Amino acid sequence: MVMNRSYPRSVRVAELIQSELGGMILREVKDPRVRGTMITKVEVTHDLRVADVFFSRYGKERGSEEEVDEGLEGLRHATGFLQAKLSERLRLRRVPRLEFHIDRGLGRGAEINRMLRELERE
Repeated sequence: MVMNRSYPRSVRVAELIQSELGGMILREVKDPRVRGTMITKVEVTHDLRVADVFFSRYGKERGSEEEVDEGLEGLRHATGFLQAKLSERLRLRRVPRLEFHIDRGLGRGAEINRMLRELERE
């Protein structure tokens, strides 16, 4: 087996998990707290035991602190379901444990853009 050190396995697994989770959250998770949630990044440890999953919310009022916290609660509640589905779909000996984190970068970027537009108007 040829190993490509410039593209480690943990990165490939992270990309697979991000792709699968995005589809599952969109189509299979029924919890309304998870609607409008977008997986922005997944980082997997080198030993493939833990996947740090970063998410953001989109849509009207989805970037508010309350809405984002609600989304985190919904994702944490759905972790068992998502973990089980990943184990069915990914051909891995062990699926990494999912840990969800809020990605505040998109919300901050939107806020900065809004402020810049206001300054242009003045």
